[in-house]
Amino acid sequence: MKIATVLPGINAECSALALNEEGTHMAIGSKSWKIYLLNLPENIGPQPVKIQPSSELLAHSATVNSLVYSKAGNRLISG
Repeated sequence: MKIATVLPGINAECSALALNEEGTHMAIGSKSWKIYLLNLPENIGPQPVKIQPSSELLAHSATVNSLVYSKAGNRLISG
């Protein structure tokens, strides 16, 4: 079942994915060395929603292979 469509802004193959504990934020790691941050809607109904990345992190010098949010949700760890 399709629940969301990510709008243009992510132009690379996904290599890692993380959700914060509350399910309100998602991070997508890419093979183009970028991490995209998305704010997720609170209520997802039966129709797919369209989500646009809220920001892009450019600190990697290789493919992003892993992502995890801290338990408090205030940090994102990548590798």
